[in-house]
Amino acid sequence: MSNLLLSICLLLVCFILLIAILRKLLLALKSYKWKKTDGVICKSKIIKGVGAIESNLIYTENINFKYRYAVNGKKYHNDTISVLCILGISGIIPSRILKKYPKGKSVKVYYSPKTPEKACLEPGIGITYTSPFLILILIMGLTLLFFTFHAALNMFLDRIKEITH
Repeated sequence: MSNLLLSICLLLVCFILLIAILRKLLLALKSYKWKKTDGVICKSKIIKGVGAIESNLIYTENINFKYRYAVNGKKYHNDTISVLCILGISGIIPSRILKKYPKGKSVKVYYSPKTPEKACLEPGIGITYTSPFLILILIMGLTLLFFTFHAALNMFLDRIKEITH
């Protein structure tokens, strides 16, 4: 019974995470149809830091990034490059962003017509940025499959025990 309860709890957690990822994925797909406006990069620099994990020093690189744009005369600021973008995962991504989007560069900004504060520079789903999401979805799917199979197998074996005894 405890294995079944654990399986149900893990399935519930996986389901909640999957819903959150799918909502983000749908927003990324919707961004292909968003309207465009002109914008400019107003902040683009790497912030280096030092942290500690279990008494080991680690060096971090995060990006301080912002662009501005206007919709119907109202000014907005945003830092979203892609709807599925996760900034600061590794030093490679911040340096790539700095090269592609230096301060002062004119850019096309894609914004939601209903909520112009939702915007991005790269609409849709970019493989560079989504690999963490794809890995998470794969892990969740395998976990879901394992625990579903495990619970079904246990129920099947219990049923066989009942029949044979």
